[in-house]
Amino acid sequence: MNWLAIKAWLSKAMVWCKVHWELLLGLAVGLVVLVVFRRSSPDFSNLYRQMMERQKEEVDAIDELHQREIKLQEEAAERALEAMKQVEADYASRSEALDKKKRREVQKVIEESKNNPDDLARRLAELTGATFVPRGE
Repeated sequence: MNWLAIKAWLSKAMVWCKVHWELLLGLAVGLVVLVVFRRSSPDFSNLYRQMMERQKEEVDAIDELHQREIKLQEEAAERALEAMKQVEADYASRSEALDKKKRREVQKVIEESKNNPDDLARRLAELTGATFVPRGE
């Protein structure tokens, strides 16, 4: 179980607790009102149904956010893999091979800059000796 799954589960549990806390408080207030005023029993089923609908909407929103976070992580991993392949192809075209140390350095740079493509390109160019051309030039 990874951190995103734990985070999503805790968010769902928090929503559930919030929804049921309000229900319990509402029931307690309702019972006090019933005892004090001796009226016919109120219809809590409608209130409960509305609360459950809100909870379902919040849980669905949390699930959607969780799926987007997973997708973004997968895309970042794919970009990192593509960057490594591109660096290796560049070195292969020059008849050079990446030694283990340089490969670790490249992986470290990719990992540190995976969400910033311009910084990633600049740092890889510095590390590999390639020419860095900023976007739009």
